[in-house]
Amino acid sequence: MDTHPSRALVVDDEASIRTLCQSVLERMGFFVEACESGALALQILENETFDLLLIDLRMPDIDGVDVLRQIRQFTTHMAIVVITGHATLEDTAETTLLGAQGILLKPFSLNELRSVVHEVLRRRRDDRAAAQLVALHPLIGVSEQFLNELDLPRLCEHIVVTAQESVQATHVLLMLRNDKGETADIAASSGIPISTYSVFHDRVARWVIAHRQPLLLNRDRAMPSDLEHLSWEDSLRTVLSVPLTVRGQVLGVLYADKFGDGIAFTQANQDVLTLLAGQVAIALENAKLYSLAQRRADRFRRLNALSTALTATLDVDHILEVTAQHLRDGLSMIDGRIILCGEANGFRDIGVTFGLTEASVIPNIPMIEHNSLTGMVLHDGQPRLMRVRDQSQVLANWEQQLAVDNNSTLLCVALSTDQGIGGIILIASPKDEPFSEEDLQFLVAVASPVALAIEKARLHATIVRSEARYRALLKHARDAVLLLDKNATSIVEVNPAAVDLAGYTHDRLMQLDPKQLVILPADNGAPAQFSDFIHSGIAEFEAQIRTRDERTVPVAVGISEVVYDDQHYLLLIARDISERQRLAQQLTQTEKLAGMGRLAASLAHELNNPLHGLRNSLHLVLSRPLDEEKRQTLLHKARDEVEQLISLVQRILDFYRPSRDGMRPTSLYEVLENVVELTLPRLQHSEIVVERMWNEQLPRVMGISSHLKQVFLNLILNAIDAMPYGGRLRIRVYTQEAETDAEQRQVVIEFVDSGSGIAESEIQKIFEPFYTTRTQHTGLGLAISYSIVEQHHGMLSVDTTAEGTVFSVVLPAL
Repeated sequence: MDTHPSRALVVDDEASIRTLCQSVLERMGFFVEACESGALALQILENETFDLLLIDLRMPDIDGVDVLRQIRQFTTHMAIVVITGHATLEDTAETTLLGAQGILLKPFSLNELRSVVHEVLRRRRDDRAAAQLVALHPLIGVSEQFLNELDLPRLCEHIVVTAQESVQATHVLLMLRNDKGETADIAASSGIPISTYSVFHDRVARWVIAHRQPLLLNRDRAMPSDLEHLSWEDSLRTVLSVPLTVRGQVLGVLYADKFGDGIAFTQANQDVLTLLAGQVAIALENAKLYSLAQRRADRFRRLNALSTALTATLDVDHILEVTAQHLRDGLSMIDGRIILCGEANGFRDIGVTFGLTEASVIPNIPMIEHNSLTGMVLHDGQPRLMRVRDQSQVLANWEQQLAVDNNSTLLCVALSTDQGIGGIILIASPKDEPFSEEDLQFLVAVASPVALAIEKARLHATIVRSEARYRALLKHARDAVLLLDKNATSIVEVNPAAVDLAGYTHDRLMQLDPKQLVILPADNGAPAQFSDFIHSGIAEFEAQIRTRDERTVPVAVGISEVVYDDQHYLLLIARDISERQRLAQQLTQTEKLAGMGRLAASLAHELNNPLHGLRNSLHLVLSRPLDEEKRQTLLHKARDEVEQLISLVQRILDFYRPSRDGMRPTSLYEVLENVVELTLPRLQHSEIVVERMWNEQLPRVMGISSHLKQVFLNLILNAIDAMPYGGRLRIRVYTQEAETDAEQRQVVIEFVDSGSGIAESEIQKIFEPFYTTRTQHTGLGLAISYSIVEQHHGMLSVDTTAEGTVFSVVLPAL
C-alpha cells in the first residue's frame, strides 16, 4: 500500500480556475500544487511525482499538448485531465494518444469536475490492474520454480534476479532477519555487491520489519516521520521495500532501488513486488523447513550413532575421543574443549582439546574463574550461547583464544547427571557462521549421553578399584553385616562380626531364615517385613538377634537397598546396643531422682500443710473437753487432711511408677494433665500463672507415657527455674497437617515461659549431656529428654523470642 496521500498538479493561466480546482481536489483528499504556465509545470514534474494532472491546452508560453509530449518521456503513471474552452477533434485525439483520460470544457461546474476526476481515477485503477495482470503473468511460473528449489543459497540468488527483472530495479537485496529480530542480514543481492550494504539499507529494512508493511520512497517525496533524518545517497532516485511474511511472521525484506533519472517506482511496482514477496516468503519457509528437517535428521542419526558408540565402551579417554569426532562432524566449529571435573575434590582433572584436528589431552588444565562463561555453566548447569563481541568482558583469556574473531560465537553446556555436574563442553564457531539456538540444543542433546557414559565409566572404574577394599572393610567391621536377597527370604553373605554375635558357624548362619535370626520390633507400629522399612523411610530401628543359645541381643539395625550386578539386595547393619540400653536406663533413673529432688521443696510444703492441720485437730480432740458436735467437726477435718495426704502420695506414685508397656497409643491430654497437676503446687508457690492451651480432643501419639511425662516434667521444672520472681508459662498444643502423602501429621507441644531467655552461645550446647548453668543440677535432664523424644521419632528444639524461651516437642500423630 502507498504510505503517502495522493498528489495533484493543476496547470492553468487563469487564477480563478486554479483556485477552483485546488479547492475541490483538496476536499477530495489530494495534496495539491498549482502553477500558471507550462514551463513551470515541466520544472515541477522533473523533481516531483504526481498522481493526477489537470492542465489547460491553451497557455501563453507552452501549450498543454507540448507539456504532455515532454512529460510522456519520463512518466506514464499519472491520470491526466485536459481543460479547454474550445476542444477540436484533432486536439482530443492527440491528447488521448498522449495519455489524457478526461476532458473538462470551460466553463464547468464543481460536480462536473468531481465527476471527471472520479472517472479518470477509476480508469487509472483499471489500467493499473490490467498492467498488473500482465506483469504478474510471468510470476505464475516463478512460484512453481521457487517451491521446487530446496537449496537455500540457490533459491536466494533466484529470488533477487527475478525481483530485479519484475520491477526493473537497479539493485535488489534479499535480507533475512537475524537472531536479534529487528535487523536483517543480506542473504543475496543482484546488481550490487554485498559489501556495499549501508546504513540506508539497514534503516529501511528495520522500518519495514517494525511496521510489517511495504515502503515506497521517492526522492521528491517526504520521508515517513520516523525516517525523516535518513539522508538520500547520491543519485539514488527511488526505493521500494516489502516484508516477507508467512503465517504472521516477518522472515525478512525484499529491497529494490533505482539510481539516475529514470522513472520512479509506482504503486503498480509495489503491488508486483508485494505479490512476489508472498511467493518468496512461502518458498523461503519451505526451503528452510526442508533444510531444517534434513539437518535434524542428520543430527538425529549422529546422536543415535554416538549413543551406540558410547554404550560400547567403559573407557573415559575413548568416550572423549568419540565425542570430539561427532562434534566435528555435526557442527561447523573451529575449536573446542571438553573439561571433566575431579571425582572427589572438585578440581578439574581431565581436559581434551579438539577442533579441525584429532583430539588431544590438554597438558595444563586452565584455571576456571567463577564469573567466566565456563565458570557460570559449571555453577548453575544452564547452557549458554555467547557472542564474543557482546560478552568479551565475561570471557576468560583462554576462552577468548578459542574464537578467531569477535563475530565468533561460543557454546558451553554442562555434562550433568542426577549426581551433579561432571564437566563442560565448550566450542567456538567460525566468524561467518555463528551458532544458533538450534546448535545449542544439539550440543545439549550430545552432552546428555556423554555425561551418562562418563559417569558410568567412572563408576565402573571405581567399583573395580574398590571391590577388594570393601570386602576387607566388611571382614574387619565391628558391626554385624548381613546381605539378604531382595525378598529377605535368604541370607546371601555375612561378615565375621555377625557370626560372633549370633554364635553360629558361618555355614549354619547362611542357612537360617532371616526372620528367625532377626526379631523385628512388635507392638510399636513398625512394619513386619524388612522391605517395608525401606519404603517407610525409617533409617534405623531397634530389633533383636536370636542367638544360637536362644538368647536375644538388642541391636540397632540400619537397612538399605543395594544393587550389584543388576541384582537387588537388602543390606542390614546391626550394632549391639545392650550396654547402651543399660546406661540409658541408669541415666533416665538418675534424672528421675534429680527431678524428684527439684520437687522436694514443693512436695514438703504440700505434705506439711495437711499434716499440721491433722496434728492440730487431734491435739484439740485429745487435750480439751469438747462437746460432741465440736469433737465431730475436728475429727472430720482430720479425716479430710488424711485424704489429701493419701491423694498427694498416690499422684507421686503414679507419676514415678515404672512403665510395664512399650510403645502404645498414648493420650497426650492425660499425660499433660497429670504433669501439670503434679507441678501445680510448685508453680503456685513460685507465683507462676499457667495457661493451658489444649483440649480433650488432642490426637494420640505412639509412645511410652512415663517417658513423655518425664520430658514434660523436666521442661516445666526448667521453666520454673527460669522465672525465680514469678511469671507466666503458656503450654500450647496444636497439630501440623502433612504437606505431602509421604509425610505424617504431627503434634506440636510448646512450653513458652516469660523468663529472661537463653543466650545464643548456650542454645548451641543446651542438649549436650552434663551441660548446665546451675550448680545444683546434673546437666542430664534436657539431654535425656532429647533422647526420649528422638526415640519417639520426634524432635525437641529451643528458641528465644521476645516473649521468652520456647521449647517445642514435635511428635508424629496417629
